[in-house]
Amino acid sequence: MAGAGGSGRANWGGLGAAAGGAAVVYIGGKAYRNGVQINYAARKISKKILKNKNHVDLDKFKGNHQYQKGPGGSYHLEKDRAAGKPSAHNGGAKGSYWKLYDRKGKLASLDKNGKILKYYN
Repeated sequence: MAGAGGSGRANWGGLGAAAGGAAVVYIGGKAYRNGVQINYAARKISKKILKNKNHVDLDKFKGNHQYQKGPGGSYHLEKDRAAGKPSAHNGGAKGSYWKLYDRKGKLASLDKNGKILKYYN
């Protein structure tokens, strides 16, 4: 097959006009647009709780310092239990302070200000 080449990488030039513009291509169960992987979690997070595409609006969550419920009860935040512990790599996932969950499970790691640090599938 042309483009496979044994490197494990997709040959984006070999996709030609079929992938033109805004087409989404699925390879190995992951979605790509113009050669860039699309983050599934970014699409799952509702615009109702986002300040912008990189930050969750923490003011919309109410509760105590360990657990906070989001608007409508669809989302909640839990304090990252690894944050600040010496056994954790950089105190959690690169400075993670909160974990964002929906009804299906963990969506993302956030810092103290709501910046999205890591997405989960």
